[in-house]
Amino acid sequence: MPPKRITYRGVSVIEGWPERIQEAQGITICKPDGVETLRVRYGEEEDDWGATRHPCHDCAVIRRGVPRPRLRCGALPEVRRSIRRLRLRLAGTR
Repeated sequence: MPPKRITYRGVSVIEGWPERIQEAQGITICKPDGVETLRVRYGEEEDDWGATRHPCHDCAVIRRGVPRPRLRCGALPEVRRSIRRLRLRLAGTR
């Protein structure tokens, strides 16, 4: 049975997601390649995702909020590239 969905900040999310977003606000550091780095807050990315106009369409975090860990949104560009390379390597396509 799929998880129950609710609407939060105009975005369809699973039940309990708002609480997970609240927890994520305290996780402001990540360690790509073992180097401690500040996580990117919504609206501070290189690309304009519309943070001044609406919550994140993927996770419903609002401007200057920290997305949940392990989500593509909020990842540093170099982390996204590392994740993409790892997925390709695991798929055997390098």
